[in-house]
Amino acid sequence: MNLQLMFNKLKNKNINLVILDQVLISGSSFLVTILLINFVGLEEFGIFSFFWLIFLLINSFQLSSIISPMMTNSGLYEENKKSFYYGGVFIQQIILIIFILILLKIFFIISNHESFDLNIVKFQSLIFLIIIASQLYQFLRRYLFAEKKFIFSIFLDLFVNLILLISILYFYYFEVLNLEKIFLCFLFAYLFGALLSLYLFKQLSFSKLAFVKSIKINIKIAKWLVFTYVLQWFSGNFWIIYAGILLGPIFLGAFRACQTVVNVFNLVFQSLENYYPNKISQIYKIGGNLSMKTYINKINSYGFFVILILALILALFSKQVLILFYGKEISEFYYLLISLSFLLPIIFIKYFYHFALRTLKNTRPIFVSYVFSSLFTITLSKIIIEKYQESGFVIGYMLTELILLIIAFYSFRKI
Repeated sequence: MNLQLMFNKLKNKNINLVILDQVLISGSSFLVTILLINFVGLEEFGIFSFFWLIFLLINSFQLSSIISPMMTNSGLYEENKKSFYYGGVFIQQIILIIFILILLKIFFIISNHESFDLNIVKFQSLIFLIIIASQLYQFLRRYLFAEKKFIFSIFLDLFVNLILLISILYFYYFEVLNLEKIFLCFLFAYLFGALLSLYLFKQLSFSKLAFVKSIKINIKIAKWLVFTYVLQWFSGNFWIIYAGILLGPIFLGAFRACQTVVNVFNLVFQSLENYYPNKISQIYKIGGNLSMKTYINKINSYGFFVILILALILALFSKQVLILFYGKEISEFYYLLISLSFLLPIIFIKYFYHFALRTLKNTRPIFVSYVFSSLFTITLSKIIIEKYQESGFVIGYMLTELILLIIAFYSFRKI
């Protein structure tokens, strides 16, 4: 009984540390958004959001091919074999970075030839460095979570985000803050996190056999998740891209600002990815399908009720929240914050159905759900936004999430 009590206390402590770390990440992101909107204006922040969509797509590649398989599969390894598994995954990460840089260089060549209006070619050197640094930094922090080294990860994220905030304030103080300086701020922060990735080499073991085995076990999850996460990017961000093009960068900046507010309440969802895939894999390993199903249904029941209450509070005070953080200019877009708040319960329960499907090595239904969602987005987003303007964007964006939930729920129940 005493051992069980100690185990429960340790488990609750780990969950609290994961949530604390995500509070730090989400809080820093929220503060950065507030600073940028107030320092450079809503329109320039909207233009910056176009650039940031590239990083979201790249992060989708990393999360689907490297991070998610590692977070799930690491719980299935014995302690004496983990270092070789992590070593193999780290080599995969280096290969992924090289592959991304090659694709991005091709994109820059095409964009330069086509003379795109945003002219991002002039920032390509900065973007390359940010990608390398951010990829290594994200791998390091997720490795620390997989190994339950939560304290170290919290301090790492704290220092990285402090560097980001301080550098933004520095350039603003000297009245030189612009788009290029914003990229430099992110580079300084991620570079600090990347340099600490050297810490990994003391913990990892490398061999050709372990590398091949790590690919074989990861590809069972990643083979569908890579396409899924890319489709996920298109599913949600195509609406945002067309909204920015058709409705203007001010609308885009306002929507991204509202997303940042929701992400403060959304921090629980990010914490889920750092803890529950590993936990659900362990429950499935010990108790099988029934134990996993019981656990997921319990979590969804409690979680849905709590998130719904938070969504109602946020929707009720949406206008006041926007005025408080961003000023009166953005308060007219309060309806965007209301719509995003009511997506929170839907997104929450969808997460655990996805975790279960990943544990069962059956990620094909997740892929199928994003195929339907992306087809809906790609074929109708432009038409709907052109015809119904802001209201069309809001309704269409919400429908994409409903499509994902319905297919994920049906697949979970069927399997």
